[in-house]
Amino acid sequence: MDSYQALGLCEQAVWVKVEALVQGQDTVTLDVSARHTVDKVKSMVFAACPSLVGQSLAEYHFVTAEGERIEIEFVKFILSHPSIRASLETEDVVRVGLNKTGTYSPGGIRREKIDLNADINVSELRTSLQSNISKVHKRTASSSSDDKKKSKDTPLTPLSMIGKQSRSSFHGLEKSPSASSSSSSSSSSHLVSKTSSSSHTSVPAPLSPPSSPSSHPLISSKSSPGSGLLRQSATPAPSSPGGSPTSSTFNPLRASMPVVSPSAKRSLLPTPSTKAEHPSSPLPSPGSRPSTPTSSSSPSSSAVPPPSPGSFTPTSPYPPVAVLPNATSRPPLFERTKGNSFETGVASLTPTMLTPDMLTITDPLKFEPWYSNYFTGKEHFNFIGEDPSLGPYIVSVIKITEKGEKDGMDRWRVLTRTKRADEKHIVAIKSAGSGLFSSKSKVPIKEILAEAMPNLVTKKINPLKDVDVTPDLRKFEDRQIIKSYKFGVLYCAAGQTDEEDMFGNKDGSPDFEEFLDFIGQRITLLGWPNYRAGLDVKYGSTGPASVYTNFREFELMYHVSTLLPYNPVEAQQVERKRHLGNDIVVIVFKEGNVPYSPETIKSEFNHVFAVVSKETVPNDPKTYYRLEIASRDGVPAFRPDLPSPCAFEKSDVFRDLLLTKLINGEVATYDAPAFKMKIQRTRLQLLKDIQKKINGEA
Repeated sequence: MDSYQALGLCEQAVWVKVEALVQGQDTVTLDVSARHTVDKVKSMVFAACPSLVGQSLAEYHFVTAEGERIEIEFVKFILSHPSIRASLETEDVVRVGLNKTGTYSPGGIRREKIDLNADINVSELRTSLQSNISKVHKRTASSSSDDKKKSKDTPLTPLSMIGKQSRSSFHGLEKSPSASSSSSSSSSSHLVSKTSSSSHTSVPAPLSPPSSPSSHPLISSKSSPGSGLLRQSATPAPSSPGGSPTSSTFNPLRASMPVVSPSAKRSLLPTPSTKAEHPSSPLPSPGSRPSTPTSSSSPSSSAVPPPSPGSFTPTSPYPPVAVLPNATSRPPLFERTKGNSFETGVASLTPTMLTPDMLTITDPLKFEPWYSNYFTGKEHFNFIGEDPSLGPYIVSVIKITEKGEKDGMDRWRVLTRTKRADEKHIVAIKSAGSGLFSSKSKVPIKEILAEAMPNLVTKKINPLKDVDVTPDLRKFEDRQIIKSYKFGVLYCAAGQTDEEDMFGNKDGSPDFEEFLDFIGQRITLLGWPNYRAGLDVKYGSTGPASVYTNFREFELMYHVSTLLPYNPVEAQQVERKRHLGNDIVVIVFKEGNVPYSPETIKSEFNHVFAVVSKETVPNDPKTYYRLEIASRDGVPAFRPDLPSPCAFEKSDVFRDLLLTKLINGEVATYDAPAFKMKIQRTRLQLLKDIQKKINGEA
């Protein structure tokens, strides 16, 4: 199942409906893109409202339903105010007011202009200001003392809440010069990309056995998507005492280390016997991959078998690779444009330093079916609750140890489903045999959740005894586990800069065909039994062939522009753009020295671009590839780091680096504002459907 089916994404996922009440009289309804800024939306309202004809845009401003003014107008509309972001998590409509400055505001709030020519009593003004400052000081002192008092009683932050770093916290982030000038003003209104801490993507934990309890990957399944990630910056970072920029420092230990908090002791390790209950072996080593077939220009009629979980084994380190000579002196692959971030490589990380441990898929636990593996077919307990901010949630718990361990603690596996994510924990509480819980039949659910998710409201939580929700919970889990991805592959011939020219390439060059055979296998679509990524496998309407591969435990299908139907009388090649324009990640195989612009394809879905260029060296028979990555603002930083130069010979390590980067890029995009809101609404609706069945309303 891919992201379209699993997460409820569709062509309209990045569009929202805005209802604007103009001066409390006229209502204008618009479809607004997630990329539209506040001033753009304002101009759209002006164009759609006859009563505003002849009025000045500068004289009007937006206010929220609560009457708060939206001050900054050059940021994205959906990120401009917290109340807008909150409303989009539950519905597709944003309700705002458009008012003339100083004349009207909902809720009876009036904002008036200050007349600078009016007579002002300076003495009265000074007295008033001093009085207000004194009140603020008192409130601040009171709040500070309250906070200190609360901090003594507040439980330690769970590991699942640690590491929610914003994208701007990565020293190596490179932004376009034009975008960096406005970042300081707009950062306060970003949901996940700049300063917000609401992102819940996890850092991949090492797949090797942990050396200590605090480093075990099962301690927590959620943290920052980019802890330890460094990216090259266009603006040099402050120099270290030794004189080298801090942004170019690469620490491989930091890059592979799980986030550990003082509260790690709350989430305890499974015992060796607990590990054995997992029906499949752990995720494969990052270095493993199926063998790549030899180059072939004709489609293969044999079906590629789907991946079998647990069939991969760790591999030895990569063999040495040859680095492209004079790579840094070659033209850049991307044109730096506003609204995007670019990766060209970490200065202190060379291609020869890459190891399989560095090329890990983000958060292995995210793809593990916990309910099917650990709960189904065993005695476990389900509960349903209601949280004021999260809505309905469903918790499944299963006791790992029948009797208290020597420390008098019972271990519980906890799976909590909210609209945000599936939270996975192993916690320990005082054993029932110790007298804290006298009844063996009573599950101490509130105590369990206090350890696993201390911020979750558990006042309204009830056991599910009379309703069998196991099939519904398995379906819910199956929808969330993504095992297949679709990536666009666009051929850009030398000198091409327009999307019509690129989509209009009927065929690719021999170098492009060689690259396709390098990243996958040619397959015949008619009768194709595996993942098809929306391609027609019955009638051939999307072309006779495509490129597909198994990478670790995932199925990858490529939407190749030159393999999709070509219409000689249609300049826009709608059928080709329909597929690539709805892919979150797009590979651009670029020829020539003209840099590629991320703004070339007019699409709301494309968020991550990987530009690949084939390079040759005189008197050297090797094939070299160069790689650069660009991502839309709002996409959290994602692994793995690109080496510098990211230009080395065609090899397994380059293929693994590219495919790992593509998968992690799409996973990171799920936390971008436009997608995150849609995903949360989909999860919330699924939970409400189960809740209705439990209440007998279905």
